[in-house]
Amino acid sequence: VLYTELRNKKGLIYHLHMEQENYEDFGQLIISYGTENNINLTIQSINIIFKELQKLKLKINQKDFNDSKNNLIETLKLKKNKSYWNAYSYSNDYYHQKKLFTINDMIKIYEKIKLNDLYPIVKQVFNPEYCNICYTGNTKIQLI
Repeated sequence: VLYTELRNKKGLIYHLHMEQENYEDFGQLIISYGTENNINLTIQSINIIFKELQKLKLKINQKDFNDSKNNLIETLKLKKNKSYWNAYSYSNDYYHQKKLFTINDMIKIYEKIKLNDLYPIVKQVFNPEYCNICYTGNTKIQLI
């Protein structure tokens, strides 16, 4: 949804990367993108991201949920043979939870998640006051 809005509809970005890190008591969603070194385009992009995240509070449709869940599961499957990712994931699991989750364990957990499970979490998490923005450019910015 973000890529479609920022790249296809508005032409503001070159690429978009999203990832999440989950721990027992906290997690983070990381959104990074490349855009022209233009302060107005940067502010416009950030505002669109916040607007799209706010929409998630109101309604996530079943198709987008299924697409995202399937994408997450397929991404995990691709990581099975990546030794760095496995070492990182297993060490984090063990450090934070004192147990290890294989990729198959994580896939089983993700497969059990239903759309209605997300609403209470989305309403808490997608608030601008919980967000950190890292901007690497040559102009000081102030968000609108």
